[in-house]
Amino acid sequence: MDPVNIILMALGNATLAGSQAAISDAVKETLESLKKRIRQAFSGRPQAGMVLDEYEQNPDTWEKPLRDALIKTGLSQDTITVNMAQRLLELLESQAEEGVQINIQHVGTGYGSVYGTNNGVINVNAPRDKIAEGKAILKLGRDALKRGEYDAAKLHLEKAFQTLPEGQNQIEGAQARFLLALTLLNGKRPRSANYQTFRRIEGLMQSAITLYPSYSYLCTLVLIKRDYAWNGFAHLSDEADELVHHMKGITTTSQDQENFNLLRHCQPHLMQNA
Repeated sequence: MDPVNIILMALGNATLAGSQAAISDAVKETLESLKKRIRQAFSGRPQAGMVLDEYEQNPDTWEKPLRDALIKTGLSQDTITVNMAQRLLELLESQAEEGVQINIQHVGTGYGSVYGTNNGVINVNAPRDKIAEGKAILKLGRDALKRGEYDAAKLHLEKAFQTLPEGQNQIEGAQARFLLALTLLNGKRPRSANYQTFRRIEGLMQSAITLYPSYSYLCTLVLIKRDYAWNGFAHLSDEADELVHHMKGITTTSQDQENFNLLRHCQPHLMQNA
């Protein structure tokens, strides 16, 4: 789903649900945080602020002006704003699944309509393409990681991890695990992570290799194990040496090169040791 559509849909659905006094405190707080961030971006643009107020009263009429304002102020590409909107939609969906009756109606471009009186069910005109959605979220996470925005990257990649259907799209599923492992390091060397974090990173990389045993994933796990062995875990060096044997005979690909470029960007010390 396009980021600007995510923001519009979150605002429209939450505002309408709120008018029915059917939303939880978590939804209210997230909605207010989202509107506060939008208003901060609109500061110095009185007309844009007015558009947001009008949209809350009449989303059908003011959707296009608000869409234009979100794009012009750069909010459609702001990962924090988009994350807030995604979280808001998740909270609304979770509330509906718990059996809270919400009347939701929102008509917009590109994402269909949600409408009617529902008791724990939200009807959407077009079913979501889980694979396409997962790939789009994966790209958002990869781009955030390249910019060094680790918190935003983690949110996107955790979501991609959950969205991509299990057992399908092994290449994207493996990459989601690889990128999430890098994100959990938060730009620091593996040896600086606590043991619990290291174990999760190790598990993500092993899972990535199981899905798609590429040269770059094996090499990354080797480097991570060797670096963490510095903390007194000598057996990790032995495990890394064993992995090196598995790397022999594996042909590198353009995807491996892209992975190494990202690894060099996020973990320059590891690549120096490579």
